[in-house]
Amino acid sequence: MPELKCTVQTCTHNKNFYCDLERIIVGGSSAKRSEETCCDSFEERKGDFHSDVNGQASACSSI
Repeated sequence: MPELKCTVQTCTHNKNFYCDLERIIVGGSSAKRSEETCCDSFEERKGDFHSDVNGQASACSSI
């Protein structure tokens, strides 16, 4: 499994630059380059920026 880092700090699943989901969904089925993909598991963080940063996150997630 590849190590995945996430720099989208407005996502509720981002915990210290790792995703707390066991599996993420990558969008961009017709993409030819990585820049043409996106994380379809993204969920906008609500409220205080650090209020829900309590979950477990790992460097490895299934894609």
